[in-house]
Amino acid sequence: MGTAIRGAVFRTVFVLIGVARGASAQPRAEAGEAIEATELRLADVVAVAVRQSPDLARARIDVDAARGGLTRAEGSEDIHLGAQAQATVVHAASTDPSGDSDSESVVVSASRALPTGGILRASASGTRNRSAGFQVDAAGNVMTQVLTRYTAGIGLDVVQPLLRGAGSDAFEAPIRQAASQRDAAALTAEARARDLLVSLAQAYWQVAFAWRQLEVRKASLELAQRQLGLTEGAIRAEKVSRSELLAVQEAIAIRKQDVIAGEQELYERSVALRLLGGLEIGPAAIAVRTEALPDRLDTAALEPAAVLRTAFEHSAELAALSAN
Repeated sequence: MGTAIRGAVFRTVFVLIGVARGASAQPRAEAGEAIEATELRLADVVAVAVRQSPDLARARIDVDAARGGLTRAEGSEDIHLGAQAQATVVHAASTDPSGDSDSESVVVSASRALPTGGILRASASGTRNRSAGFQVDAAGNVMTQVLTRYTAGIGLDVVQPLLRGAGSDAFEAPIRQAASQRDAAALTAEARARDLLVSLAQAYWQVAFAWRQLEVRKASLELAQRQLGLTEGAIRAEKVSRSELLAVQEAIAIRKQDVIAGEQELYERSVALRLLGGLEIGPAAIAVRTEALPDRLDTAALEPAAVLRTAFEHSAELAALSAN
């Protein structure tokens, strides 16, 4: 379904560009005239595509999100500090013999998750109490005075699950899961980048092949037109019959059709490259002039077993599936 949608979009874009060119450009007088093209290197196309590719941008977002998830999961191994302070003031009525009092307390704690799945918590506390007191002297007189008391304490708490939540496997499972998701996201991003580079290279060199094919067809048309001149001269010299001219004219018409078909194929492949690479598309920005094809192609013999083994070893898609 995705291929059908892309094909429909491509045809729509090409038709719209063709209408715009027909409205703005002058009509072509003859097949095979010079084509206005933007010269682009493969490296330039790749650079633009990497910046503007939605798939790569989404892959980078997925990698960042996976890294954030791993950081959050690793936070379970941190030491958590806590502090609490409290003050209490009591104002007694005039008829209350106990009098006014106040107290202040502070509690400081530190906790950490254990590799066994439990939680260890250590705390220290301190309290100061001040209240009214009474004292009887040797003469039997009752005297009022302020009594102050200081209290300090330490505590140690351990909470340990005994069934499914016990052990390092349960404790480290979220961390391992987050690490696997991060690796899978990174490998998926690498796979998408490879797919984009392969698609760009194929589309780019298909445009180069279209140029070469068009040049061959133009050369064939020029040869047929020269043959037409020679045939007309031979007819004037009465060396051949006039019927020979019809065969040459037919060949010229066929080769003109080939040139027009080659130009259309060049435009289609150029638009496909521009769509894939996120390049500008417009009435004056359709054809792409690529780097020249090599004059000689060096071929290398490949063993199927070695190719498959290398593909499996370096496949980002398989590595992402393994990480998941």
